[in-house]
Amino acid sequence: MKGRRKSDKALKPIVVKLDDGSVVRCTLTSIGREAQPRWILMGADGVQYVGPEAASDKSPEAVQRLVSEWWATKKPGKGAPA
Repeated sequence: MKGRRKSDKALKPIVVKLDDGSVVRCTLTSIGREAQPRWILMGADGVQYVGPEAASDKSPEAVQRLVSEWWATKKPGKGAPA
C-alpha cells in the first residue's frame, strides 16, 4: 500500500519547549502492535526518544504539559530509567 489511507488521521509535528530550555519535535506514532500511540521526541541533537503514551487531548498545550512532565522524570541521562 502506498502512502496513508484516507481514514488515517495525521497530526503535524508539534515543537515543544521544555522546562530546561531544550526544544523537542514531537510526532505521534504507533510502535509495533501497540494499541496506544506514543509521542516520539527528537531533540536538537538529532537523538530520538520514545516518549509518553498519547492522551486524548492532542492540543499543543496538552502535548507541552505531557511531554514536559515525561521529560523531567524519564529522560535518559538524568538518573531515571529510559
